[in-house]
Amino acid sequence: MNLEIWQAGLAAGVGGVLFTLAFAFNSRLHRSIHSPLAASAISFSISFLFVGSLVGLWGEWNISSLGQAPWWAFWGGATGSCSIILSLLALPRIGLVALGIASVFGQLGFSLLIEQFGLTTLVSGVLGAKEVLGLVLILVAVALIQSQREVTPPAESKAESIPEDKVR
Repeated sequence: MNLEIWQAGLAAGVGGVLFTLAFAFNSRLHRSIHSPLAASAISFSISFLFVGSLVGLWGEWNISSLGQAPWWAFWGGATGSCSIILSLLALPRIGLVALGIASVFGQLGFSLLIEQFGLTTLVSGVLGAKEVLGLVLILVAVALIQSQREVTPPAESKAESIPEDKVR
């Protein structure tokens, strides 16, 4: 395996860590403001400002080529928003571990379908018995983790229990 493959794998792994942190951070924001939609709006507003700053720093903006993208390519933000909202609704009920595994199941399962049928002009025809078995094992992992587990939202932190008249 060459260095570029290792770097890409490492980047994907770090991305997975950041995705999990985003679940946890957004869940905490959701619990504070009691609205998955508002928490998602705040999260994506901050994301917009962050990524906009990166675009400004590196100058990677070529709006003249936007017309070359197919119509469906513009739905990434909406699908990402739905992903965050659904995660916020699921997380208090199933916990972070099961949410992570269920997310991986959804990502792998749909990735296999996309590649099987060449829906994004990537490779096609990858779905076989090994891939199906891998997906089944991921579902088994979710079931095993949830079978002996009762998830309750964590207690509020001590910082939140300080009476307002004591907070400066």
